[in-house]
Amino acid sequence: MRKWVRTSARTALLTAGFVALGSGIAMADSENESSGDGSVLSGNQAVVEGNVPVNVSGNAVAVLGLANANANDTGSAVVHQRGGDENESSGDGAVGSGNQIVGDVNVPVNACGNAVGAVVGLANANCNGSAAIVHDRGGDENETSGDGAVLGGNQVVGDVNVPVNVSGNAVSVIGLTNANADNTGSVVHQSAGDENETSGDGSVLSGNQLDLEANVPVNVSGNAVAVLGLANANANDTGSAVVHQSAGDENETSGDGSVLSGNQLDLEANVPVNVSGNAVAVLGLANANANDTGSAVVHQSAGDENESSGDGSVLSGNQLDAEADIPVNVCSLSVAVLGAANSNCNGAGAAVVETGHDHDDDDRMHQRAGGLSTDKLGSVKGIVHQSSGDENESSGDGSVLGGNQADVDADVPVNVCGNAVGAVIGLANANCNESGTAVVHQSGDENESSGDGSVLGGNQADVDADVPVNVTGNAVAVLGLANANSNDNGSAVVHQSAPAAPVEMSGMPMLTGPLGGVAKGLL
Repeated sequence: MRKWVRTSARTALLTAGFVALGSGIAMADSENESSGDGSVLSGNQAVVEGNVPVNVSGNAVAVLGLANANANDTGSAVVHQRGGDENESSGDGAVGSGNQIVGDVNVPVNACGNAVGAVVGLANANCNGSAAIVHDRGGDENETSGDGAVLGGNQVVGDVNVPVNVSGNAVSVIGLTNANADNTGSVVHQSAGDENETSGDGSVLSGNQLDLEANVPVNVSGNAVAVLGLANANANDTGSAVVHQSAGDENETSGDGSVLSGNQLDLEANVPVNVSGNAVAVLGLANANANDTGSAVVHQSAGDENESSGDGSVLSGNQLDAEADIPVNVCSLSVAVLGAANSNCNGAGAAVVETGHDHDDDDRMHQRAGGLSTDKLGSVKGIVHQSSGDENESSGDGSVLGGNQADVDADVPVNVCGNAVGAVIGLANANCNESGTAVVHQSGDENESSGDGSVLGGNQADVDADVPVNVTGNAVAVLGLANANSNDNGSAVVHQSAPAAPVEMSGMPMLTGPLGGVAKGLL
């Protein structure tokens, strides 16, 4: 891996621009194999990858002076072009052996085009096209064996993505600040789905799987705060996104003739957060504008395939497949106290998009990040599930409490848009257009369980909860004036169980064009 750092500083009393670049390219896949058969606490593996690229550029701070900062086509990138890792461990007939922990943690941070003008200062900041993290690789193959073992051959596979984009914000305290951010922020994953296999036949507490994925993209852009000053903030085509282009994971466990073995826990949590185009003024003037901004989690994959077996066992071969999507969009809020606050939000939102695509490993190994993209991150407003459904299969024949399934899907879209609060002789104006959250499901899951000749085995619980909430176009005034406008916004739930072509809802165009114009300059 090659790394380099470039820094630059310019001063007009106080101005700073910093750029940190990191890149890793064309790395061969790794093969990790360990054995702890017939042993105690042996042959375990921990394979963890952490990427924390940080880009701080084009920001300006002024104290009793003038500060100007500009950043163009800068960013922080991690590029992996390789096959997936192959991790294999064995702990047959052992105690506490042959277990695996495989983790991938990505926390890209982009802070660009922000301005702070404090104490009679003037700060101007501009940022264009920055911040990206890209993974281009095959999926991992994780295999463990704990047959006849105690606490052996278990797997924990985790993927955590927390991209953070803070750009185009302005804060003024007895000063003047202007901030602009264009085309900033993205994360792209292009990989085959992981293949996770465990075995715990004839064992105790072995061969279990925990497959965990957490995506928390955060976008804070185009906000303005003024205290006895003037703050102007603009954000265009900015956002924070996690994009998965992959085949679904394949998880297989076996716990035949065992006790508390071969169980599966497949968890996915997506919490995209978008806070943009908001204005707060205290004895000052704050103007905030956000256009086509947002925070998105995009899945382009086939559904997961989860298979577990607990025949002739006790409390084995059970499955819990849970997915929670909680998009939060707070856009175009104005608060004025003895001042004036104006906020505008257009085409912004928090989204989780799951589209059905059929990629093979060769395709994924050679595709460039620019091939998977959105026209504008903020154009996708909602939770959209467009994938082949998961296939969950469990068997608990001749068992006690074996081969049961719980398939849980919870969607809680929340949209707060176009609100204005003018308190104590204040003026607040808020406008919100074409933003919101939605839940769209295309094609249902296929769940199969068997409990022949068992006691309380082979049961299924399929739960789907949708709680859309839309609070938009509200105005509150206390000895002041508040105006709020909201157009083409809302929160929706749509179920389309049969496989279908990609859906295009009003105000929610599908994925096309460059991913916010970000990735193109970094690959």
